[in-house]
Amino acid sequence: MKIKMKSIPEDFIVNESQALLISSSKKNMKYVIMSVGKKGYTTFEAISELANFWVIDSNKLGYAGLKDEDGVTYQMISMPIECDIQNKIEEFNSKYSGRERFITIVRMGYFDGPIRIGQLQGNSFKIRLRNVSEKTATKMKAKLRRRVFFPNYYDTQRFGIPNMPKRTHLIGEALYNNKYDLAMQYMKEGTPNDCKNAHEFEDSQSFFVGMDKNKLSFYYNAFISKMYNNYLGDYIKKNMQCYEKIYDGISYVMPQSGECLANVDRDYEKVCVPRYDVDSNMELSLRYFYRYAFIDTIIHVGNVEEDSLNEGKYAVNIDFFLPSGCYATMAVKQFLCEVEYERCMK
Repeated sequence: MKIKMKSIPEDFIVNESQALLISSSKKNMKYVIMSVGKKGYTTFEAISELANFWVIDSNKLGYAGLKDEDGVTYQMISMPIECDIQNKIEEFNSKYSGRERFITIVRMGYFDGPIRIGQLQGNSFKIRLRNVSEKTATKMKAKLRRRVFFPNYYDTQRFGIPNMPKRTHLIGEALYNNKYDLAMQYMKEGTPNDCKNAHEFEDSQSFFVGMDKNKLSFYYNAFISKMYNNYLGDYIKKNMQCYEKIYDGISYVMPQSGECLANVDRDYEKVCVPRYDVDSNMELSLRYFYRYAFIDTIIHVGNVEEDSLNEGKYAVNIDFFLPSGCYATMAVKQFLCEVEYERCMK
C-alpha cells in the first residue's frame, strides 16, 4: 500500500521564515505586515480575496513565496499602510473563517517597503505520513534523526494544482513562443477560476497582456522550471544509479540513494537559472540566479501512532527545514525511498 502524504490539509503544515525588521510603530512606515494563515486557497487566490475585500489592486500586496492550497500554511504579506484598519481586519477574518477553507490575517507590525518574491529565507514543515505499514514505521522510528540528500527538483505542484491537469509549464512555453491561442487552450484546462476568467475573453493575447504580472511571471517561470528539471534529470541518468518515476503525469529521475549526491562534481553543484521577476514599475524583467541542484536536510521523526484514517496502519510525524525554493515533497519522496530500500536490504 502506498504511503500517503497529504490525506487531509492538517497533515501538511508550513511556516514561512523571513528576516524582516518589523516595527511596532507606524511612524514613517508605508506598509503593514500581516501573517496570513490559510487552507484551501493558493497564495494567488488568497491575494485576490484580500485585494477584492480592500478594493485595491492585487499588485499592491507583496509576498515572498507561493504556498499551496492542500495544506495549512502561514506566510507574511505586505499591504499599503491605509489597509491597517482593525475593524476591517476583524470583518475579513469573520467572512473567511471556516472548517473546510479559511484565510486569517494577523497584524505583525510595520515596514518601510513591500515584501517581494525572492526575500524568503526558507520554510519549516510539520508533516504527518499516513498508511504506513508496521515494518516501515518501525524502520522510521529506529532512526529519529536522518540526514537526507535529494535532487532539488521543482515538484508537481509547480505545474498545476492537485487533481487537475498539470499545465502551467505548457502555458509558459506557449507564452514564451507568443502562441497566445495555445496558451489559452491550456489555461481552459486548468483551475476552475482560470477557466472562468479565460472564457470571458475572446482575444487570447488581450487576456494575457492584462493578467496580473506576478501571475504572468509564474507561468513563464513554470516553463523554465520544467527545463531545469529536464537538465537535472539528464545529469542524474548519466552519473548515478537511478530510476524514473511518474508523479501526476510529470517524469522525475530519482537517485537510488541520496548519499551519492554528497560528492557531486562541483561544476554541477549550482545551476544558473533564469527567472522572470516583477520590477518596481510592475513590469516583467529577466534575471538570473544560482539554484543548488542538490540539497540536504535533517528529517526528525516524531510520534508514531495508529492511523485514525487507515485501519491497521500507522501515522508517522516528521519535521524539517528547507531553504527557499526547495520542495518538501521531494525531500519526503527521497526519505521514503531510502527507508524502503534499507528495509528491503535487511
